Amino acid sequence: MIVRAALRSALLGLLLALLILPFGGSVAAAHGVADPEPGPTLPRVLSVEPAVAGLSVTVVEGGLRLRLDNRTEAAVDVRPPAGAGRGPEPVVPAGGSAAWADPRMTGDGGWAVPLLVGDRAVTVRGDRVHPAQPQPVPWWSAIVFAAAATFCVGALAVERGRRSRAAAAVAGLTVLVVGAHVVHVLGSASVLADPLSPGTVLGAAGPGLVCWLLGAAGAALTLTRQELGLPTCASAGAIAALLTVFDTAGFHRPVLAFAWAFDVDRLTTVVTVGAGVGLFLTGCAAMRTAGGRENAVALIEKTR
Repeated sequence: MIVRAALRSALLGLLLALLILPFGGSVAAAHGVADPEPGPTLPRVLSVEPAVAGLSVTVVEGGLRLRLDNRTEAAVDVRPPAGAGRGPEPVVPAGGSAAWADPRMTGDGGWAVPLLVGDRAVTVRGDRVHPAQPQPVPWWSAIVFAAAATFCVGALAVERGRRSRAAAAVAGLTVLVVGAHVVHVLGSASVLADPLSPGTVLGAAGPGLVCWLLGAAGAALTLTRQELGLPTCASAGAIAALLTVFDTAGFHRPVLAFAWAFDVDRLTTVVTVGAGVGLFLTGCAAMRTAGGRENAVALIEKTR
């Protein structure tokens, strides 16, 4: 009965992963930007002249928009380009935030956006940086290595049993995969149009919450030497890989919608996709082994 329960758990987790797959594109969009993708250059804010206490302007969504957070006591009016009518430029009330795509950020070189803070003229100045084009081959190779290494550890756990050190290592790898996905979500949610909040993080995580819960449960079950441990870890890995596989496009893009170093985001993708696939293969091996043991027990009972 325990073996059957483990098989049902693994199959349920894999079914959840397959059901989540169609949402992968929308989740990837929620992790940073939707359409269009960030370009090869990234605008940045250099200064706010003169500085105003409580006023901050940041580049969000991979350089597609500016976000203004108004913690002053006056409304902030983003002025339109000279000679043009008002477009997406917002008027942000005191205590509010707004994001907009400003045409003055496009092109190369410096740019400036005038504001009115109450009746005070303020200018946001910035320029554009050109991040280096990434080399995709090492990143793809790292995914293959992570998948193979994780599966090797998982195969040892299946062979030596749930009381082995290899099984504990699988639990640690599951925590690593979930942790990498959490970092990926936090870094991506930090550049959304909305200010970072628990709701923003949960919205960016989306179905990834299932991965986090299964990962924590799988690691705990594995460390306590339960039969359900490895299949549950495999389910978490499969979901993490499916949700993040679309982000491998970042191996080919110089600019990503991520708050910290872009290579950190690429590294989280390597861990979630590569080690996630390795955990999935571990679950397949565990299911096959469990099925073989069940057949052997049934054969022994028949011969008695």
